[in-house]
Amino acid sequence: MNRITAMQRAKRQLVFACDVNSLNDVMNYSSLLLREVGMFKIGPQLWSSRDGLPAVEHLLKMDIPVFLDLKLHDIPSVTAAAAVNIARLGVDMLTIHALGGKAMISEVVEQVHKVCAQEDLSLPSIIAVTVLTSLSDADLRTMGIQGSTADLVSKLANMAIDCGVEGLVCSPVDLRRVIAEVGDEYLLVVPGNRRPLDEQGDQKRTLTPEEAVINGASHVVVGRSIRDSTAAHITAREIVLEMTNALMNRKK
Repeated sequence: MNRITAMQRAKRQLVFACDVNSLNDVMNYSSLLLREVGMFKIGPQLWSSRDGLPAVEHLLKMDIPVFLDLKLHDIPSVTAAAAVNIARLGVDMLTIHALGGKAMISEVVEQVHKVCAQEDLSLPSIIAVTVLTSLSDADLRTMGIQGSTADLVSKLANMAIDCGVEGLVCSPVDLRRVIAEVGDEYLLVVPGNRRPLDEQGDQKRTLTPEEAVINGASHVVVGRSIRDSTAAHITAREIVLEMTNALMNRKK
């Protein structure tokens, strides 16, 4: 892989977590980062505001791929109906929570594929969230879940893949184990990425964007590092360069 190809790939892999509160913020960041990142992630914070839907529509009009990360988790029929409505928006990726179980995941996959085929819609990638990067082994024990976060991630990853999802969300520290379990042909979306001088915030299982790339991530989600920067576009460019170097040096 030559450097230009690696840089183009790194840019496609970088996902900006647009955890802001207004359409005006989204417009500012989309203008700054249009050519610097591969995708914008919209989560519950922005989606639950009055500007959630307008923000998604704005990004799509700018031809910026949208990852709507709502981690849907309810009874199968309700979750599937919500996922279908999200698919109709035209987003590129959506998330459901693997803890919803086999029936929920299977129903979402079946209904989204069915409706997209019937209505001639672009099929979004359905991504299953395993264990949040804010949770530790101790947190699981307080919830009555025995074993480690890594063990739970593996179980949920295998179950979700068996149900037909296109990919998984897992922490960067769990990535190698997930790939060993399910293979590397799926989308592997990795949040909880921090640069060396960044504060951890409420994340507990983190690595750097370069380490996520080295470990095999297909999409590297970065939010705070870019949002808190006084020059978001320059910071994004720096992260792409760091990821490019990781791609160039990664051993196959």
